[in-house]
Amino acid sequence: VWDRCHVQYSGDDSGTRGYAACMTLVACSVTVDRPDLVSPAIERAMQAKADGADLVEWRVDLLAMLPDAAGAIARLLRDSPLPTILTVRSEAEGGAFDGSPIEAARVLAEAIAGATPPRFVDVEASLLRDRRASDVVHAALAGVEESRRPSLVTSLHDVGGRPTALWTELERMWSDPACHVA
Repeated sequence: VWDRCHVQYSGDDSGTRGYAACMTLVACSVTVDRPDLVSPAIERAMQAKADGADLVEWRVDLLAMLPDAAGAIARLLRDSPLPTILTVRSEAEGGAFDGSPIEAARVLAEAIAGATPPRFVDVEASLLRDRRASDVVHAALAGVEESRRPSLVTSLHDVGGRPTALWTELERMWSDPACHVA
């Protein structure tokens, strides 16, 4: 995970581009599918911390589709022993969430606005291309006091291979003023 880094592009006549990054953090990804799995997930995060992890990524793809998701997600964020990344990954990008972009955005927005927001919120680039979903996420971020505001991680997962226009996608992701990590 690259934290608070800015990609710097340099091009020469050959079209070569490069980037610079500044900090690497180790994240332990923990999938939480149901509310009754919150306690074991927190225990796993405690072990990850003991093993040297810097962050825990809460993957809530399936949990996000349940009616009682908000309370379970709030507990994950509140009781986490490490700074958090909150992720709702769609089926199209290799996850298990089968809802719409606006549904994913609402789950993320509720967590962002909660008593203990995540340190990072991982939002798929495809979700941010959906104007309504993007507006929901950006409004939630804007509504949080700057000292508590999560950093936006914009991600792209092409399960079919490397995107042919990878640099174009990366430039589009970085063009979002709220994006801290791409």
